Amino acid sequence: FLMMERQVLEQLQGFDPRFFMYSEEIDLCRRAREQMGARPLICGDARIIHLGSRTISSARKLDFLYYYKLKYFQKHQRAAGFWLARLLVRTGSQLRAWLYQAAALLQPRRKAQAELWSQFVRLQRGWKF
Repeated sequence: FLMMERQVLEQLQGFDPRFFMYSEEIDLCRRAREQMGARPLICGDARIIHLGSRTISSARKLDFLYYYKLKYFQKHQRAAGFWLARLLVRTGSQLRAWLYQAAALLQPRRKAQAELWSQFVRLQRGWKF
């Protein structure tokens, strides 16, 4: 949930269309701070309830989340930092997949987590930056 004055949103020319879901609000707030000196605030007591909507779950959620976080990083960081972040995401994902696969040998309930991270590793192969 994000609130801002309409004139601020218009001056920033709205959300960056490169971000579909995840990181679009971070980018907008960063631009507001850098271009206008705005000071975005967080209200930890606010509660939002989605009625009748769905969120993405499973490997596809990880795919969207990490892809758009990396797109944000690509936009705002130097190329070397972006590629390092991408390598860390890929390595960390693969490591989790392997560790959950090993754990599943002893604890079958870990099999679902192993498959989740294995699917996510496969989805990363289709990322285009």
